[in-house]
This record gives sequence, structure tokens and C-alpha cells, in this order.
Amino acid sequence: EPPRPVAGRCPPPTYPPRALDLELEGVVFLRVRISEKGLVEECLIHASSGYESLDQAAADAVTRWRFKPARRGHRTQAHWLRVPIRFRLTD
Repeated sequence: EPPRPVAGRCPPPTYPPRALDLELEGVVFLRVRISEKGLVEECLIHASSGYESLDQAAADAVTRWRFKPARRGHRTQAHWLRVPIRFRLTD
């Protein structure tokens, strides 16, 4: 089974203040390697939102997330996961 985020241990990214001022929105797709212990070992930008500040905010947040690790039978294992992060302004 693939890794899954642990509820309450995956806070959303902070919207960069300048991006808010400019009303920037977008989706960042990250490629994240989850360790056997559920920690983020590596976080790469797979597809940019088009805005460096949003991409960096997403990567910074996901790097601190915790996951229930992937399992094969009774053993945990490292696993790559694709994580989308959406930045959307609300009314």
C-alpha cells in the first residue's frame, strides 16, 4: 500500500505575502520520497505553478509533513509519491 499523509501532521503551506498581493494562483506538483519511517527524505518540484514563490512555499510545507509509510506485507518501505498543492485565493 502507498504512503498516506497523517491527519493533523500535514499543515497547508503559507501563502507567500507577495503572491497574495499580486493575486497569484496555481498548482504545484511535487515528487516526494517518503522514508520507511514516514519522513520526507526528498522533495522535488515535478511541475511548477509558474511562480517560484508558490513552488517554494509548497516544497517548504511538504518537507515538514509526516506520512504513514508505504507497506509491502508487514514491512514498511521507502516510496516516491506525487503530491499536488493548490494555491487558490478565496473570496
